[in-house]
Amino acid sequence: MWLRIALDPDRPDPPAMRVSYGPRAEQVLPISWEGSETTTLLGLDADRPATLLAIDSDRGALPPWLVQIWSQAWQRVTDPPALRLLGAGVIEAQGAFKHLTLTFAPSDAVVTIGWLDQRATVHLSAHAGSPVSVTLSRPAELRGAVLLPPVRIDRLAILSDPAAGSLSLRDVTIDGRPRQASWRSSNGSRAPGCRSSTACRARSWTRTSSP
Repeated sequence: MWLRIALDPDRPDPPAMRVSYGPRAEQVLPISWEGSETTTLLGLDADRPATLLAIDSDRGALPPWLVQIWSQAWQRVTDPPALRLLGAGVIEAQGAFKHLTLTFAPSDAVVTIGWLDQRATVHLSAHAGSPVSVTLSRPAELRGAVLLPPVRIDRLAILSDPAAGSLSLRDVTIDGRPRQASWRSSNGSRAPGCRSSTACRARSWTRTSSP
């Protein structure tokens, strides 16, 4: 089960926050924030041969022919320098990014791109023989998540250090596959899903029904 939260983007760095899922002191897990990861994974899937000419980002260029790739079918080419795609694979880059722009050579391929929860499908044949660029951007809001252990959980609470000051929760989602229970927040509103509602002002949720 995942607990995901989003904060208004009114602070430069994500605060230290934790989720308590039981009465014992050790039943606390830290929230991991997007943007603090040390590795970025970019998934691509081309139904026909496609050539990735360039990757640009807010941190500069990532030459496709030099990045770490995970695919048995992709090939690095030198004339011009590029990455030849066929089928599915993953590009691994060091660090975190705010946006990524991928440029492809013209072809008949359809390329699907995935990064975080961003998705884009590019029909390269629809662009009349010119290179095609697509940009994926990280949302401006601060987003974090914690994967909870596979045990029965009756109450969840979001904790923050006093030094973090006032926090505005934009969204809170409690997400299980399959959905494990119904939840009610401390102010009486239901969760998951509190976008722009009073549930986002709560800091704790209690199980109200079992699966």
